[in-house]
Amino acid sequence: MNPTKVIFGPGRLAELPAAIEQVAGAQARIFLVTGQSNLRKSGVLQQVVDSIGSSRVTLFDRVTPFPGPQLVEDALDACRQSSSHLVVAIGGGSAGNHSNGVDTLVAVNALNYLVGNIGQEGGLVLNPEPAGPAVQQHRASYSAMVELAEAARQGEIDILIISGTNPVFTLPPAAEFAEALAQIPLVVSLSSFLDET
Repeated sequence: MNPTKVIFGPGRLAELPAAIEQVAGAQARIFLVTGQSNLRKSGVLQQVVDSIGSSRVTLFDRVTPFPGPQLVEDALDACRQSSSHLVVAIGGGSAGNHSNGVDTLVAVNALNYLVGNIGQEGGLVLNPEPAGPAVQQHRASYSAMVELAEAARQGEIDILIISGTNPVFTLPPAAEFAEALAQIPLVVSLSSFLDET
């Protein structure tokens, strides 16, 4: 079971209080993760906090378009200290137009793990329509990446071109993706910097 429920599209924030109540109960403490300015400037952040109840919300609004490991650690520390029952992340805006949206979701899942939501329904990611066209229209699913790794282990892939992603870093160690890549004679990574892949 996927512990994250994704609610996507214009006007969907109105569903947040009912979704939280259904998943975690009417009195659940919420760890709210969002960016630094867009939602605050538009007034949407205050509407969300008011709809949940400000006394139930711990706000972490330091997410940037390119979050680093320290930011994730800071978020984990803040979540631990908040004793929250549920992590709610609100994405979109310019951050929704970047290829690191998966990294943000990985961080949200890590926070869900921290508060014990793995294996049970919970965790909400509300992602309004992006401000512009999506940078990447197609992404491989986790199961597709596992199938790719298995094909590599079976010697079925001679050349692999990887563009704009770092699966060795983003996939869990259990996927053994690095080991699978070692079985491919030629791997080309089209990354803008040297990374694990």
